[in-house]
Amino acid sequence: MKIIIVGAGKIGSTLAKQLVNENHEVTVIDKNINALNRVVENTDCMGIVGNGAVQKVLFDAGIESANIIIASTNSDEVNMLTCLMAHKYSNCYAIARIRDPEYAEEINYLQNELNLSLVINPEQEAAKEIYHILKQSQAALLSESFFNDNVFLLKVAIEKDSILCDMKLTDIVKKLDCNIVMCVIERDDEIIIPKGNDIIKANDKISFVADIDNSNKFFINAGYIQKSIKNILIVGGGKIAYYLIKMIRDKNKTINIKIMDNDKKICTELADNFNDITVVNGDGSDQRLLLQEGLNRVDAFITLTGVDEENMIYSLYAKKISKAKIITKINETTFSDTLKELDVGSIINPEIITTNLIIKQVRSFENNLGSDIVNFYKLCNGQIEAIEFFVSEENEVVNKEFKELNIKKDIIIACIKRNNRIIVPTGRDKILKNDNVVIITKDLKVKNLKDILN
Repeated sequence: MKIIIVGAGKIGSTLAKQLVNENHEVTVIDKNINALNRVVENTDCMGIVGNGAVQKVLFDAGIESANIIIASTNSDEVNMLTCLMAHKYSNCYAIARIRDPEYAEEINYLQNELNLSLVINPEQEAAKEIYHILKQSQAALLSESFFNDNVFLLKVAIEKDSILCDMKLTDIVKKLDCNIVMCVIERDDEIIIPKGNDIIKANDKISFVADIDNSNKFFINAGYIQKSIKNILIVGGGKIAYYLIKMIRDKNKTINIKIMDNDKKICTELADNFNDITVVNGDGSDQRLLLQEGLNRVDAFITLTGVDEENMIYSLYAKKISKAKIITKINETTFSDTLKELDVGSIINPEIITTNLIIKQVRSFENNLGSDIVNFYKLCNGQIEAIEFFVSEENEVVNKEFKELNIKKDIIIACIKRNNRIIVPTGRDKILKNDNVVIITKDLKVKNLKDILN
């Protein structure tokens, strides 16, 4: 497909690389020639210097024959105008990044009036992911949902004294009395799609798929802390914090929320918007202040400042003096290797979340071949994909027992939803039309359910 990306920032450059790797024809537009050159030099794409909301620039990029335009500049208004102009000259699928909370209440109106196919708000999506993590066990480092929040992909760290140490995967279901599918083992620098005979080791991070009842059984029977979140301390009062507090308050009025920021204006705005939270105008690097505000007593500690290094330091300190669930926002993917060696709890990266959502939409738009992508997540620093398909018609994967299928190496069929029933598949199970199916794969080019076959 022919795809135009307007904006050569973090999201634009990441998307360009991913989409070129998936054999799309990509053109990137940006007014900043240095940023544009970096993308073009690192990616086999075309670059055009200019304003993506201008007619001539769009025509230079080939808007009249484009399939998709993605407006991802730092300006919501430019992104909206770009998509509006694109629709004037093309029938392309338009995706716009819109971040300002003031537009959040108008999203449906904006989509209809501007013919936007998809609106993505990175900060709001990051807040959703944090909210999902807060709802899970204290031990869960990651929580992605499938089947309308009926099934979850969860990640936990294996401590040296865990009963899971040296346990064979085939023994987990019986010994822990839970029906789960183990999907990924992260061990040092190795990413493993496991088989039943694989053994869990100390310091591994394991990811598994389960419904809510079986995930609760796993955490309880494996000895992990099961504690509901009653007190939350947040450092950093930007857009993510705003959306997160709103989500929590919409669902739960009883959780105590305290937020700290060193910008008095931000504190005033938060206090004006939320009259039932505690707002502290102070510096998160002040350890005495953190203790004074109850860091050692809270159930969850979330760092959302705009500086990655600060977030990591605050989280490391919290890990040292608190038993809180820790969530750390990181913007730079260059910290990935460092984070493997640091225990900073759950990692949230708004740019990666946004990129995943856009890639899902691109693949869904491209697909339409009998199995539609419903959900899509990249895991393990982009080395693993978890994809939920809806089976809209029969094909060579449908109506055959799994033991009969020649499924590619490093692919797991993790879960099936049939009507309202959740199925943890065995070799005797099969996929039927109208099923929802979750797969875990190392093959990063699975666009259709048929792609799981050799």
